[in-house]
Amino acid sequence: MKLPLFIPIIFLLLFSISPTCAHFFPNITSIPHSLIPNTTIWEAFNQLLGCYNGQKVDGLTKLKKYLQYFSYLNFFYSNFSDDFDDYLESAIKTYQLNFNLNAIGELDEQTLKHIVQPRCGNADIVNGTSTMNSGKQPGTHSSNSTIHTVAHYEFFPGKPRWQESKTELTYAFLPENHLSKNVKSLFGRAFERWSEVMPLTFTETTSYSRGIFLVVEVEEQ
Repeated sequence: MKLPLFIPIIFLLLFSISPTCAHFFPNITSIPHSLIPNTTIWEAFNQLLGCYNGQKVDGLTKLKKYLQYFSYLNFFYSNFSDDFDDYLESAIKTYQLNFNLNAIGELDEQTLKHIVQPRCGNADIVNGTSTMNSGKQPGTHSSNSTIHTVAHYEFFPGKPRWQESKTELTYAFLPENHLSKNVKSLFGRAFERWSEVMPLTFTETTSYSRGIFLVVEVEEQ
């Protein structure tokens, strides 16, 4: 007996359990001054553009502190000078790999632009393991790095393929979550955005035969 293929997707809305254990920086100006390379974006990063291992450039000290805050530099790292050393090169490479940038270990324009974007304040490296690494390529990591990487996906048994004819999808919410209309509308708008860029349609349903099951969980962020 063949069962219809449903690809369940679980959405985790991450709510902070403790307001002191997580931070979100809405823009570069809200990040503590001790964590950003300088007080203004362009003045600071124009002088860091193109920096590479072996150079000494004013502003690298604060960049090191920024990278250490997000655990790209080890907690015990203490060489907070303006010297571009092997550890900084390795940290930058890991950062570039995590955000699918060109992992050259130098401060190119795309890397600097990405650093100043709004982001979550939690570390990207936990216990020496990268939680991201979307752009990891074999053999590109620095020999000085002690960062390990993990994959956050796996195939279903048999590696089933998506049916090209399956373009009309339905989704349902876990009843026990008792989500408000406002919260549900957020998902609806997100699905609408998806439909704008891919040939899929999404319709909310209460049926157990839904294609996508949305669950709200409380996690630390």
